[in-house]
Amino acid sequence: MRFLVSSAWSMPVGELRTQGGQQQLVAGIMKEWQEQLAAALQRPVALVIVPRKREAAVALAGAADLRCFMSPDWVRSEPADLYDWPPPIITIEERLVGHRSKPLIASSDELRDVRLGTVAGYHYPSLALALQRQNVRRDDAPTESAAFAKQLAGRVDYTVMRDIDFRYLKAVRREAVAHLMMSPLVVASTPVHCARIRAGSVPLPDLLAAQEKLIKQGVLGVIRARYAQ
Repeated sequence: MRFLVSSAWSMPVGELRTQGGQQQLVAGIMKEWQEQLAAALQRPVALVIVPRKREAAVALAGAADLRCFMSPDWVRSEPADLYDWPPPIITIEERLVGHRSKPLIASSDELRDVRLGTVAGYHYPSLALALQRQNVRRDDAPTESAAFAKQLAGRVDYTVMRDIDFRYLKAVRREAVAHLMMSPLVVASTPVHCARIRAGSVPLPDLLAAQEKLIKQGVLGVIRARYAQ
């Protein structure tokens, strides 16, 4: 079973390394979930790892079967009939992370005259007015990891970050993030899915049955607990 994976993912969702001249997905929630899903479907795992900008072309060509940890909101520029969307597997929240010396932001109205760490190409509807009217300046980075590096270096005031990423970093880089806090302001709450590429080879009923079985067994909860408390 061919999983379409973006080379831009980072931990705890997925860690990619170059081995033998090729990129490999070596750890993370997505890796373990895909392995469990493939086992439930009694299929071997094959990865199609490409830059984010090439994912749509691969899906259109039918060169992969599933695209996991995705949202319809993230692929609005792609053909509407390209995917089937089974029920979501988890919901990912994005919040603001900033230094403890900064005000704890509870509303987008409180964001004024700040530099905001964001990821290039991402749209943040809940922050649109602040970005337009309140002198909030986007400071784009190519990936979530690069955006977080800017936050650690003090180059931005706040960074939009996934909650699972921040919890993971608090566990593995405790000293580095000790001076950071996560805001109560939820920038986005996004259900994510394992999208079925319609031109692929996995029948939708089989995918639905396998996913439902794993969720009922609590498999994803066990996987998440290893990476993000």
